[in-house]
Amino acid sequence: MLKKIVEDEKNSSRIPTKLQALIASVGTGLFFWGYYIGLVNIKKIPVDVPFHVKMVCDACSSGKSVPPNFGFYAPLYIISLFNCNYINLLAVALFVLGFWWGVTVYVSARSVELLLPDSTLPGQQTRFLVLLVAVLSCFIFPLPAGSTNYGLGLLPPNVYHNSTIVGSWPFIIVIFIVAVKRLRAATEVNWRMDILLALLLVGSAVFKPSYAFAFVPAYGLLYALQVRFRFKALVRLAVPLLPVVLLIIGQVLWSLAHQEVMLDGGESHIVFALRAGWHTFVPEFTVGHILGSFVSSFALPALAYLICPHWLRRPSHHLALLSVAFGMVIFMFVYETGIRATHGNLVWQVVAANHILHWLILVEIFFWKTTTRVHYWQRAALLGFVGVSVVCAFVHMARLARIGA
Repeated sequence: MLKKIVEDEKNSSRIPTKLQALIASVGTGLFFWGYYIGLVNIKKIPVDVPFHVKMVCDACSSGKSVPPNFGFYAPLYIISLFNCNYINLLAVALFVLGFWWGVTVYVSARSVELLLPDSTLPGQQTRFLVLLVAVLSCFIFPLPAGSTNYGLGLLPPNVYHNSTIVGSWPFIIVIFIVAVKRLRAATEVNWRMDILLALLLVGSAVFKPSYAFAFVPAYGLLYALQVRFRFKALVRLAVPLLPVVLLIIGQVLWSLAHQEVMLDGGESHIVFALRAGWHTFVPEFTVGHILGSFVSSFALPALAYLICPHWLRRPSHHLALLSVAFGMVIFMFVYETGIRATHGNLVWQVVAANHILHWLILVEIFFWKTTTRVHYWQRAALLGFVGVSVVCAFVHMARLARIGA
């Protein structure tokens, strides 16, 4: 009993209380709520929120289909008490966007404890750092890569103009945490954790299936390596992964059969070829510009690993990096033809995986226990880069408020 009390006290000294996490999440949610009100209602910037709201209006007024990733759409209809009025639905949509950003902060703050090493920092200081990581994870963006459009061509860890992906952020953080814990004990039978992972993946895919595209092959490969490809252990992979795979197949088939769910209208088909990625997403880019965008998108993790290569030995980094790698493979080998050929619909899996990678890097940087003067200055350099990235996020958001995505 005494040991448990001491352990609880140790944990409580470094993890934000539910109230502290709630305050941080409400503040962040209110900021984004106000930002989207200014973006859509005041500035009338043509981001995708009004288009998605129109889909809900069309669905409830004329019986048209909605996309199979209905996680963003269904709450609008329910919260508005099944009202088909566009103005009411738009107001609800802006509130829901702020709400999901707030939930992301809350989930992050309450999840960091599962990644934290033993810390010697004072309790209140550690709690503040956890909350800071949770908030900053929503405000970090790559440096410009030379494009006249700041965000064009980048694969950022945060997306502010796309509404359907925001609701999946809280899910993917918990998916990542549960998956890391499961990989640490992959040889053990744990049906509860496998079922939990399955439910989380389905929940994320209901909003946007992008993260599952990158996560499923990465987790499957790491799990197989952990169990040394033993057949009985590999069969257990079906429990967490098969439900979301079947759901995504169903979503793809539904979208292909109901072309009216496409925002732009018209037919679109999926093609497998090497001319995907930037060659169709931003076909006007030169090779140099493409490389610049890629380097900028992953500059912070690259610098962090250059300074702290020992982080690469941790299972959490294996999963984060491998997810990014599989996401990039999909981005470079799969694309859409037809009216959505340059829409970049198959870029979001990289963005989702990059969100987790940057979140993990922030945790490592802020809780790196420096022991030498060199380490102190290295950590300071990384913190400075984080500061620049946060400034880039606000610059991008301001530009988005001026001219749109």
